Amino acid sequence: MNLFGWLKRSKMKREIIVNVEKLETRVAVMENGRLEEFMVEHPEEERLVGSVFKGRVQNLENDLQAAFVDIGLKKNAFLHYWDMTPDADALLDDDDSPKSGKTPRKNRLSDAEIAKRFPPGSEIVVQVTKGPISTKGPRVVANLSIPGRYLVMMPGAKDSHGAPLRGVSKKIGDAKERQRLKKIIDKLPLPENVGLVVRTVGQGASARAFARDLRNLLSVWNEMQGNIKTRRTPCCIFQEPDLCERVVRDWLTEDVDAIVIDDATSFEQMREVTGRISRRAKSKIRRYDGNANIFEHYGLERQLSEAFARKVPLKSGGYLVIDETEALIAVDVNTGHYKGKGSQEDAILEVNLEAVEEVARQLRLRNIGGLVVLDLIDMKSRKHQKQVYRALKDALKRDRARTNVLEISELGLLEMSR
Repeated sequence: MNLFGWLKRSKMKREIIVNVEKLETRVAVMENGRLEEFMVEHPEEERLVGSVFKGRVQNLENDLQAAFVDIGLKKNAFLHYWDMTPDADALLDDDDSPKSGKTPRKNRLSDAEIAKRFPPGSEIVVQVTKGPISTKGPRVVANLSIPGRYLVMMPGAKDSHGAPLRGVSKKIGDAKERQRLKKIIDKLPLPENVGLVVRTVGQGASARAFARDLRNLLSVWNEMQGNIKTRRTPCCIFQEPDLCERVVRDWLTEDVDAIVIDDATSFEQMREVTGRISRRAKSKIRRYDGNANIFEHYGLERQLSEAFARKVPLKSGGYLVIDETEALIAVDVNTGHYKGKGSQEDAILEVNLEAVEEVARQLRLRNIGGLVVLDLIDMKSRKHQKQVYRALKDALKRDRARTNVLEISELGLLEMSR
């Protein structure tokens, strides 16, 4: 990071605001008072994504290259053939969430091998990566990924030599730090056939912190093993923690100044969870006891109403129009009232640069997945096109989801997936 970037980062105030009510829990991440990420969870709804089930294969569909698995829900879960075996490379690439990426072809099983290993009626352990939508059941994978604070535990994941995986997230780029982390995890005692990957947040953490995190993960693993042996199929053998606990696990990093929460019970819960991870970080958990709603107090209600509208204004006077179809998300970029002080090409470049920054933010806020197509304002200059493309790539680096971005087409469209 250059000096300007460091100074800009050092002045940033980053807070996580938690609003706990009977019907829902809302979490907002703010940077210098601006809403950057948003999550919501309804207590009465079962936490499916990230949870692990012992299911039963109902049928194999070679035409679809998928199995349908009964995990105890109304609709059978959908399991691609390529998600039936661990994919170590994908796990190293994106270490913060359950995986749904395709396994490389060289590692995929043939239809005959699938039928032999997973015949209808056989039991299989799977993890939910996408909840049910409309008439479709949940999406699941058999390559499990159980995240801790600094580590991700992956039963069955192996390296290229067939040994249990011991890896470091590809997002940690410093060679010396990668070497240090590799030495630490190589010394950690693990059960046979259990893989381990250091999460991005593990950069700079001590060996003691990793050992403490591993103890918590092994406790989860032992409980899962017991549930697999004793519970009848289909059943849930591991459920993702609630939103408050996940905030501490996944979001309480060094650059967070405070987590402010308005519920006394959840406040104590978060302090207890934080104490298991880092006693020093407990002071960052703060209780809000003001009279006004906590989201109103921090100006979040207004920001949320603006952020989730179909038409999203840009500071320059331009705006985005975001439409969702069954096949994709379409984002139209418009100049609006913006005229600019320089040439028309410079004005277009400025609006497009601002637009892609806002698009990256909107993807996180709305948790948009699948294919996204940006209809940018036409740019004649190839140099400007590459500049906008790189700006979007840079803005997406902070996204915890895996993204893939294609260069701007001759029609002025930019395609990406998330």
